[in-house]
Amino acid sequence: MAITVTEPLGPSIYHVLDELIDQPFPVAVARRVAAQVAKGLSYIHSRGVVHGDLHLGNILFRIPNLDLWTPEQVFSYLGEPEKVEIKRHDGQPLTSTTPVYAVHAPLVYKLEPLFLTEDCAIRICDFGEAFHPPAPEKRLHIPVWYAAPEISFQDTAGRWSDIWALACVFYRIFGITELFPSYHGRSDEVLMYAVRALGKLPERWWRGWEKRSIYFAEDGTFQPTDDERWKNYKEKTEDLKSRMGEDLVGLGAGEMVEFEAVLRRMLRFEPEERIEAGEVLRLLPKAWAA
Repeated sequence: MAITVTEPLGPSIYHVLDELIDQPFPVAVARRVAAQVAKGLSYIHSRGVVHGDLHLGNILFRIPNLDLWTPEQVFSYLGEPEKVEIKRHDGQPLTSTTPVYAVHAPLVYKLEPLFLTEDCAIRICDFGEAFHPPAPEKRLHIPVWYAAPEISFQDTAGRWSDIWALACVFYRIFGITELFPSYHGRSDEVLMYAVRALGKLPERWWRGWEKRSIYFAEDGTFQPTDDERWKNYKEKTEDLKSRMGEDLVGLGAGEMVEFEAVLRRMLRFEPEERIEAGEVLRLLPKAWAA
C-alpha cells in the first residue's frame, strides 16, 4: 500500500483571522496571500481538477523549516504540552481503551511571527470534494458563505464555482466580514446579500427561490416581510462598491478600483460568464505579488 506524506503545515487562514478577533491581516500579508491562492487555484484548474471546497479553513500557512524543528524548538515556540485529566461524568472508572489524559492544542498566535510576514507562503489543502469535470452527482459540501449560486440551487458545479469561492476568499482576506454573510449558516441569507450587492438573480433561479419573497419584491427591490428585524438595514446601500468601502482596509484608491473590477468579473451570476483562474491572476492589482 502506497502512503503519501505531505509537509507539515501551520494554521489555516480561518484560525489566524479568528485569533486576530475582528482585525484584518496586515495589508502586505493580505496581498501576498491573495495572489498565492489565485496562483494555486490556477494551477489546480490547469491540471483539470475542480477543488470544490475552497474556503479559509482549507488554506494553510507554511511555517518555514517546521519539519526540521527539534523538540527543544517546538517547546520554545509552543510551550510545554498542557495535559488535562479525563474523567467520566458519571464518576465511573475509565475503560481500558480510554486515554487517561488529553493535550490542549497549541495557541496559534505564538507562531504568527514566523508566518505573518511579507514573504509568507500558503498551501491549498483538503481535496475531499475535488473532482474532474463533469461534476459529480453528489452535492458539494462547501460552507454556504463560499458556495456559488449554482451550488445553492443544485445546478451544475464546475471551475466557475471555484472562481466564486475565490472572490469570497479574497474579500475576507482584506476585510473584517464575509462578502455574503449568514449569521445562521443559511444559504437563503447568503443569496439575499448577494442580490443586494450584485442585483437580481437569473430568472430560472429567481423563480425557483422559495424564500425569495421574505426579502424581495418581485422586481428585486429589497422589501423584507419582517420589517422589525430589518428596519435598520432597509435604507442601507449594499451594492458591492459600498460594501468594499466600508469593510476593506489598507488598500489604495487605485488598488480598490482594480480589485472591484476583478471581483465583478468573478462574481457573475451566470457561471460560464466568470473569468478563469489564470485571468484572475493576470488582472489582480499590480501591488500584489505571488
